[in-house]
Amino acid sequence: MKELWIPERRRAGLSLIQNLNVAAARDICTLMERGAESALREAQALRPNSSFASLSAEELESLVSAVVELYRVWAGRDASVQEFAEGITEAMLGLEEEKYRVPDSNSEEFQQKLEIILGAEEMSLTSKAKNIAIQDERTFCSARIMTELRPVFSDGSTPQPRAMVLAHRLKIKYHAGSSEHKEFYLALDTEDLKELRKLIDRAEAEAKSLESILPDFHLFGVGGPDTK
Repeated sequence: MKELWIPERRRAGLSLIQNLNVAAARDICTLMERGAESALREAQALRPNSSFASLSAEELESLVSAVVELYRVWAGRDASVQEFAEGITEAMLGLEEEKYRVPDSNSEEFQQKLEIILGAEEMSLTSKAKNIAIQDERTFCSARIMTELRPVFSDGSTPQPRAMVLAHRLKIKYHAGSSEHKEFYLALDTEDLKELRKLIDRAEAEAKSLESILPDFHLFGVGGPDTK
């Protein structure tokens, strides 16, 4: 597996795993089963009377955010939980900042707790689904439709506005590659808007149809906070 590197913004959160006992690691894993959207909210609500009560609210947020990102990174790698946890542990052992670095004497215990935390099957499945969904040359980021009036002027030495054209401009922003943002514009008329609406309605109907015939599968991309 390719050597892993820990972003600076996640080092503090991951180092806090050293402060957890095994029971707390299991409880964090259970929270991860709720999904990225709910894990932090529920963790903060439970914190005062939980196995991880020794962490402050700020520390807990840092830890959970770092773990969520670990799942996302892991989803893009062909590695077992043991291999990935080992790679993260080695990266934490080599940090320059002593305050975040995992000492050799704690490396085995750190990896063990990390493997427990990464054992949330639902979170792993969701992360892999999101990773598969963006495996394209371009992925949608956002869109906006701007409606405007464009004047039509008369001929002659003193042109006057004599008519108006109603026009729509569709602005689409997308990711090119892994992170680069790009955008483009399309000119639309009223009939184009109707056609887009029909296509969207049909796509949603097809998605619901697939959902109904695959009851035994997790079908991502048809709605819900973790499928967007």
